[in-house]
Amino acid sequence: FDHGSFDLVVETNDGRPLSPDLHERMTTAPLAAPASSASLVQIKSARKRPAAAARMAAPVQEFQEPQLLKICRGCNRHVMPGEVICPHCDGDLKTLERDYEKRMRAARRAYRQLLKYMPQA
Repeated sequence: FDHGSFDLVVETNDGRPLSPDLHERMTTAPLAAPASSASLVQIKSARKRPAAAARMAAPVQEFQEPQLLKICRGCNRHVMPGEVICPHCDGDLKTLERDYEKRMRAARRAYRQLLKYMPQA
């Protein structure tokens, strides 16, 4: 129902179509209160809601810190903290992390060297 063209079907409570004059009035008139409250239909949720007292008495759940996932440096996908081998690329997480850190140290050194040769603003 997020887009498209839809027809509004208006019918009585027992499913019969409205008389042509009443249908014309309801579909062309601006939004206004119906002629009588007897023509209103209340639509309720299919699922049962607990009583207000039961909702208030329900225990409040404690906030739990979410688990921080690790990143596999072989495929850049998230893995659970206890994993040793990446379930996505079958890489050894410890070895991949060590290689990644080595490349990052080299990149930081190169960045510092480049800063020395750049003109100061």
